[in-house]
Amino acid sequence: MAERVRPIPLDGTGLSRAELFQIEQKEARTQERPTQLLPQRIHVADKALQPRGYLGPDGIDTELVKDLMAAIRGGKDTILPLKVVPIGSRFFLMDGHHRLTAYHSVGWTKLITVEVFDGTLTDAIAECARCNRKNTATMSKSARWEWAWIMVKLGSETYSKSQIEEATGVSNGLIGEMRRKWRTIGPTLNPQETERLTWSNAKRDLKDAKEFSLDTWRECEANEMAKRVQETPKRKALRDPEVFNRMIHKVNSGLVPKLIESWLPEHLELVEELIRENREQYIAERGLVDAVLDI
Repeated sequence: MAERVRPIPLDGTGLSRAELFQIEQKEARTQERPTQLLPQRIHVADKALQPRGYLGPDGIDTELVKDLMAAIRGGKDTILPLKVVPIGSRFFLMDGHHRLTAYHSVGWTKLITVEVFDGTLTDAIAECARCNRKNTATMSKSARWEWAWIMVKLGSETYSKSQIEEATGVSNGLIGEMRRKWRTIGPTLNPQETERLTWSNAKRDLKDAKEFSLDTWRECEANEMAKRVQETPKRKALRDPEVFNRMIHKVNSGLVPKLIESWLPEHLELVEELIRENREQYIAERGLVDAVLDI
C-alpha cells in the first residue's frame, strides 16, 4: 500500500507574526521546558515561523516526508527533535515541519522529542532562518530574500544588518536596499498591509518609481486574490451573497464594518432604500430609536 502524506493540520493556530507578538506581550510565558510533547501540544503558526512559506499540500517535499515516515515506523532514532518556542501558554513549531508532517501522516499519538528554544519571539524569527539554511529542505534564494525582508520590516532597532545577513545569508548590500525601500513604504501602511507586503511586490512597485504606490500594490493584491478565487473549485459558491458574507466573517469579521464604510458612498441610495423598507425590523433587532433611522 502506497504511503500517504497528510499535510499538517493547522488547527486554527496559523497566526500572524503580529498576533504572536501580541500574545507574547499579553500572556505570561509558560515555565515548562519539556523534552517531549504530545502532537496536539505542538502548534503550527506557519505564516509567522516558516521561512520556506506555507507547507500545505504543494509546499512539502513528499519524498523527504516518506523517508521520515519509514524511519518513524521502523523505530529508528535518526529523527531529530522538533524545535519549539514557548509563546504565552503554548509551544509553537520553529523547525521540523517535515518531521511533524511525517508524524501526523503515520497517525502518531505518542510523545515527540522536542528542543525548547528559550529566546524571545524576536530571537526565534532569526533562529528560524538559521535553522532552515542548514536543513535538508533548505530555503530557496527567494525565500531567503522574503525572510530578510520580514526582519527588515520589524525595524533596524530589532535587527542589525549583520544579524539579518548571518541569519538569512542575504548580502549586506541587498539588506541596505530593503531598508531604504522600507523607509519609503513603511509609514504608508497599516499593520495588516505591513504583514502582507512581500519583498517581490515592494521591489516591483519601486523599481521605476521614487515612491511606493500604495494604490498600485492594493490593485495587484486584489487581482491576485480574485484570480485565486476564480480558480478555486468552490468559486460558484462564492457568487451567493450569503455564502460570501459568512466567508468574510470567518476570515476576518473586522473587515465587515470597514467594507460597509468603503461601499457606503457608492451605494447610499440603496442603503437609504433598505432602511426605509426594513425600518421596523431594524428597530426591533437593534433597538435603534426612530431618530436614527429618520430618513
